[in-house]
Formats: sequence, structure tokens, C-alpha cells
Amino acid sequence: MTSPTGAGSAAGRRTTLLVAAIALVVAVLGVYLVTGGGDEPNSPDTAAAHTGTTADPSTAPAATRTPAPEALPNGPVRDGNRSAAVGSSAVPPPAVTSAEVPGPIGPIGPFGDMSRRIDGDPFAIGALDAPIVMVEFADYRCPFCAKFSRDLEPLLIEKYVDAGVLRIEWRDLPIFGEQSERAAVAGHAAARQGKFWEFNRAVYAGAPQSGHPDLTVDDLVAFARTAGVPDLAAFEADMNSTNLAESVRKDSLEGAALGVPSVPAFVVNGYPMVGAQPIEQFYDLVDGALALHERTGG
Repeated sequence: MTSPTGAGSAAGRRTTLLVAAIALVVAVLGVYLVTGGGDEPNSPDTAAAHTGTTADPSTAPAATRTPAPEALPNGPVRDGNRSAAVGSSAVPPPAVTSAEVPGPIGPIGPFGDMSRRIDGDPFAIGALDAPIVMVEFADYRCPFCAKFSRDLEPLLIEKYVDAGVLRIEWRDLPIFGEQSERAAVAGHAAARQGKFWEFNRAVYAGAPQSGHPDLTVDDLVAFARTAGVPDLAAFEADMNSTNLAESVRKDSLEGAALGVPSVPAFVVNGYPMVGAQPIEQFYDLVDGALALHERTGG
């Protein structure tokens, strides 16, 4: 027979466990509400509330390239529009609170080391051994890609690339139809003659402030002329190259595998950012990655 005292103790323990369980549920619910619930951060309905999200690199091994759901959810690719709802900045600088994940050049974020680091790569700017690599996915008909090229990239080059800190590697992600695909192949045709970045900047310099420009064959040849491509006949012939088209397709597949939701999109030492964000956000991300690299002796 159970004594009254034993029964009272058992009842007390059950009460304590019940209170603890309720407290745990309340705490979890509070975190859920504070972090924005289960809404997709880059969806049009929630972009205004989610101008930036975090992903803990300790949850992914260095070699993985699987996107953290909070960073770049799978979905339709679109412009990185920075209208009323800022286009979707992603992960904050890794120097914040994240556990460090070692990589070949130091700590690497949840997307892993995406750098190619090919010596003489015509699609890259910056030192081969730069501690920070920014991989850029873009489309020549994207107005926000043009904004990045005109207004933001020169500042990053001046502050970081010229100092040997940052390397920028281009990836084609043509999403606006046949003209986008043709323009991407044209960029590779310009690269064959050592004029990729000149062509790239010429196209973006001629882009309108909004909307998707027409990029006909004649337009692309004109941009190649402006860029100083020496053999325009070879350039035009190369726009029909199946080998160059395949190179563009490989870049696109890489972006699709990451679930890139919009262009322009960037991965900085494994940490993603989407949209032509204010330059301060790029500075914060690069500075944070550099501080983490230096702190860990990468």
C-alpha cells in the first residue's frame, strides 16, 4: 500500500514535470514567433519582415554546398528587387556567434567553398590566394545585376580586390529567356579574346535603370566593339558555339543546385547574400569573413 506521504511526493513530481513541460512549450513558441515562424524569408509576402536571416555554419560540414533553408530556399528565380521590401539579404558576417568550420583557406560558411581559384581564369578578378572569395550569380538582363556592376562592384574592387583581400568569381545564371542565354554565351565569347570584364561592364553600363533590356545579336556585337574585342567576326561566330553554351549551362546548374532564388546572388566564403544590397552590407559580410579568417589563422 502506498503511504499518503509517498502519494504526495509522486503527485508533486508529476506537477513539477508538467510545469516544466509547459515552460518548454512556451519557450519554443516564443523562439518561433521571434524568428518569424515558418514563413519563407524570400517570399514576396514576407520579404519586408525578413531583410536578413541567419544560418549557423556549425550545422553543415565544410565541404557541403546544400543551402541552409533560412538562407536561400528553393523557389522561382527572380530579380533581387530592392523596392519597399529589401531584396533578401541572407547570412550575417560569420564573426558574429557562429562556430567555425575549417576549410582549405580558413573557416567556410554553410554553402561550403565554392571558389574555383583557377590561375588565369578570365571570369575572375583578384589575387588567386585572396583569403575571401565572392562568387556572383547574375544575368545580363537583370536591372539589379546592372546596379551592382555600376554602383557596388567598383567600391568592392577599390577597397578589397586591389588590396589582395577579395577575389570575385563570375557565374552565369541567365533566367530571362533566350536573350539572356545568348548574352551569357557572348560573355564567354568575349572571354576567349581576353575581354570578358570589359564586355560585362559595357553591357551593364548600357542597361536601363529598370526593366529587362533587349539584347539582340546586333546589340551584343555593339557592346563587344565598345569593350574592345579585337575580332568581332570571331566573336559573332562564337556566340553560336555549343561548347560555350555548355559552359553557361554548367554555371546555371550550379546556381540551380543551390536553390538561388533571385539574381544577383552572392556567396562569400560560403556565406550567401541575395540582391543589390547597400554597400554597407557587403562591407559587413567581407569584413566579418576576413576577421574570422584572421582570428583562426586561416
